Amino acid sequence: MALIPGKINPREIEKVLNKMFSPEWLRETAAKVGYVQRNRKIDPVTFFWVLVLGFGVGLQRT
Repeated sequence: MALIPGKINPREIEKVLNKMFSPEWLRETAAKVGYVQRNRKIDPVTFFWVLVLGFGVGLQRT
């Protein structure tokens, strides 16, 4: 089991995630698989992060 540090810097998490899934790589991959036909309204990078980070939001009810 991984040890979780007491203080996690959100900027460090952001840097690691952007290094793993760089915007350039996401755009290139989206073009290769046919997601992007024309660059217009929906940015593939924004779509990716909304899809990835949005799954945990619905689990908590207020």
